[in-house]
Amino acid sequence: MNKDNKPVKKSGSPFKKRKLKAELPATQTLVKQANVLTFGKYDFSAWQLKGLVVVIEELQDITNIIIETKKEPVQLNLFANLGEPELFQEVAQEGKPATLKKDIIQFKIPLKRFGVANSHYDKLREALRAMGNMPIELNMSNESGEKFRKFTSLFQAICPEGDLRINGQGKEYRERVNYVYIEIEKGVLASLLKLDKGYTEFLKEIVMSQSSKYVIRIYLLISALKKQGGARFGYKRLFEMLGIESGEYEDYNDFKKRVLNIAFEALHEKADCWFYYSEEYSSKSKLTPSHIVFKIVTATKNQIESESLEVRKKALASIFEQHFLMNKKQVEDLLSYLSSENYTYVLNNIHRISDYIKTHEVGSAADYAYTSILNIFKNEVI
Repeated sequence: MNKDNKPVKKSGSPFKKRKLKAELPATQTLVKQANVLTFGKYDFSAWQLKGLVVVIEELQDITNIIIETKKEPVQLNLFANLGEPELFQEVAQEGKPATLKKDIIQFKIPLKRFGVANSHYDKLREALRAMGNMPIELNMSNESGEKFRKFTSLFQAICPEGDLRINGQGKEYRERVNYVYIEIEKGVLASLLKLDKGYTEFLKEIVMSQSSKYVIRIYLLISALKKQGGARFGYKRLFEMLGIESGEYEDYNDFKKRVLNIAFEALHEKADCWFYYSEEYSSKSKLTPSHIVFKIVTATKNQIESESLEVRKKALASIFEQHFLMNKKQVEDLLSYLSSENYTYVLNNIHRISDYIKTHEVGSAADYAYTSILNIFKNEVI
């Protein structure tokens, strides 16, 4: 507290005033990707994350079919509609004829789709090539519910070289090739299209406008969790999700300054969702938090949605005050988490909590309901 007994408004803290409006790009491309990828463990650069988004964008038609039908890619025979490699053949050895790669799906993608200037195409090519040797860890489960980790590389980038030409001065130069081939194994592609753990919706333009890999990863994480309204991350688990290796950012204040606060400033009212955060400390340490708690804000898309949300807030405020007998502070705190994205999720939980109070003895209905509803915004991400 300061001398006026007012809470200090630190960057990223939950005390800063919440708004629901944002300055969004004029062009908005909605991309959907499997949560198994969003919450995977990998250390990609900002260039590589942008490249991954463009590849995922190639899969949007298939992803939408899977969402609509709730079936696996194999059940829908979707791979039959994707391009088998026709250009590249395996190298013939010992006189054996070359054969097509039968278990590979190939995409030809213009480099301009990656949103970089021509002068950066070489850097983009190198970033994409390197991804073929970079491992990614995905937490998955099979049809029987058995959980397992899958370690794999995502794709191979093949960057054709242009033909040699002679210019007017008689000097050789190599013709520029402004596209890249992305080759994905069918098994890996099936993993990228596995939506049993849900999917993440985000704006491609937000990702492509960022220069920090941590801003991109945090944006994708909160996009996956915006229907929940908040989340609680174990400190070590958050590091894993952001691809931060052991030994990096050993001082929490350094991590806070260079990762959390930079992401907060980059996304605050500049994306379709942003966040506030607070720390939880165990009794063992007051220097490094045990958990980081995110409060996720979702921007309203238009005036109609904004007005509809206000009506819903008033309805829930009435329930909190009259049915659960909560005080004003409790009501305001809970309503601060509410958005159009998570309204149905919250309402379903309110009905569940109300039914529990009716059939069980609780000391204070108001305190029990308040704590229970608050906890649904702070589910720990495992």
